[in-house]
Amino acid sequence: MADSKENDLTPITVITGFLGAGKTTLVNYILKEQNQWKICVLENEFGEVAIDDGLVAESLDAPEDLITMDNGCVCCSVRGDLVRTLGQLATRRKDFDAILLETTGLADPAPIVYTVQTNPKMSDNYRIDSIVCLAIWIWSLRGKGKLEARLRTINKFATVIETEKSRAPLDRILGLNSFNMESILTYDPNFFDDEDEKKIHNLEERAADLYRTKGLLSFHGQGDTKFVFQGVHEQINFGPAQKPWKEGEVRENKFVFIGKNLDRAELTKSLMECLYKEGKK
Repeated sequence: MADSKENDLTPITVITGFLGAGKTTLVNYILKEQNQWKICVLENEFGEVAIDDGLVAESLDAPEDLITMDNGCVCCSVRGDLVRTLGQLATRRKDFDAILLETTGLADPAPIVYTVQTNPKMSDNYRIDSIVCLAIWIWSLRGKGKLEARLRTINKFATVIETEKSRAPLDRILGLNSFNMESILTYDPNFFDDEDEKKIHNLEERAADLYRTKGLLSFHGQGDTKFVFQGVHEQINFGPAQKPWKEGEVRENKFVFIGKNLDRAELTKSLMECLYKEGKK
């Protein structure tokens, strides 16, 4: 669950995947199946498969491309800058509980995540809840197995959900708060050992291979302040966590790096060189 500050931020679920993978089908399914939240749908463009006509209560000619739906949700076409669109919607945040952002089939979600996390106007109003990536195969047991294996090589930490016609269990794709940096403590990716610290110079050198980085840090001389960092490729955001280290809590520095062609030994060596040692400056 999100903490008090995060509860004030509107969660954004990014829905991505290649052309024809079923993104809009999933959006339609979510809008039909759930009645707990009022959802704002952002589409980069209205494609060949549109939001279900049965949900639309007003014309596409509505001002600012906003469509009000019978179930209380709204739909907005992002025809320009995403920051501008989200900025305009910020004044209406009380009208909806969550945002579904459907990307184009060729869009990389990384810049979206980075923008929401690092742009003050965005991070003061929104947070990324999760990224849902749809993949499709022509049905066969062999094809299914190959796809699952391929997905695991891309991101072994991702949850893989098998669906028909994009009908996924909603509690497995909505309200996950999977980008909460402190949730890193709830699982062990077995990627690093106990003590890792501070920044590494080869982040920039390996930026293209680093899909996602995140971590929790304890700095010498900073008292009980807990620090978090998160990044997408070479774009890194760093600062104090919302909660300090608790009394008696073991102060472990933890990092997660998700990507390809990563050298664990090299990363570990670089991090350990940053580790504070008593008596050394």
